[in-house]
Amino acid sequence: MGDIAVTHHYLFWQAVKVLIDSTGHANISTGLAFVKVDEKRQRSINYKSRRQSIKKVSKRASCLSLILSLAIFNAGSVSADSKQATYKLEISVEWSASTAPFEFPEEAAHLSSLVGLTHTDQISLFVDGETASSGLELVAENGRAGILKAQIEEWMRKDRVGALVEADGIKSVPGNISTTFKTTVDHPLLSVITMVAPSPDWFTGVSAVRLYSDDGWVDTIELPLWVWDAGTDSGNTFFAKNADTQPHESIRLLATSHFFNSDGLIKLGTITIERNR
Repeated sequence: MGDIAVTHHYLFWQAVKVLIDSTGHANISTGLAFVKVDEKRQRSINYKSRRQSIKKVSKRASCLSLILSLAIFNAGSVSADSKQATYKLEISVEWSASTAPFEFPEEAAHLSSLVGLTHTDQISLFVDGETASSGLELVAENGRAGILKAQIEEWMRKDRVGALVEADGIKSVPGNISTTFKTTVDHPLLSVITMVAPSPDWFTGVSAVRLYSDDGWVDTIELPLWVWDAGTDSGNTFFAKNADTQPHESIRLLATSHFFNSDGLIKLGTITIERNR
């Protein structure tokens, strides 16, 4: 229990104690303290004792007001806690000459900085079969996230994005990427991308991973990371020269020999999203 919760728990029972001390009786079954006064005695009290009784009742009313206020405060705290969550994101990249040997770019293989967002279902970072945005294109082709971040900021102003998610890339694969982020029930989806480099327009990431549903917050999600072709450059090797694709083709999983063998698509790595408690 946090310090604030402990303080309010203490104050709650102190208020009940004062209430009992001032009245001589507490009805725990209803959660409210009250004065139990003998009817015969009540009829015989004089003016002085009446004033004392009024002070006691006033004191009791103040205590009840405090108790109710704290109850409302605590109920609000619980509600707020249930509407937000903090997650740790871990990316483990296995890509190497042994996992994907075809034309593997020795001493050059790396991943750009990670960029992503928590968001509503009104927007998407990338979708299989759709064309890439200008922001996604620049990340996939050269790892630059400036345009994409500007787009995310615009979505934030429209309340479609809750948080920007960022992390350093991997200078030499294999390796790991790690970061934490916060999200709310209003922005329950997570999308992140990073450039697979060097390459014409290849990237990896996840899109619209749902972290919250009617059942509550998801505790842990582990997903494979595949390599995607953004459809914005026609190059077909790691070191291909720029060859802008016009019109842009649709985003699709990369199925060239660089990340494909007789067993199917070669996984670049794994992403794990775990809720902090």
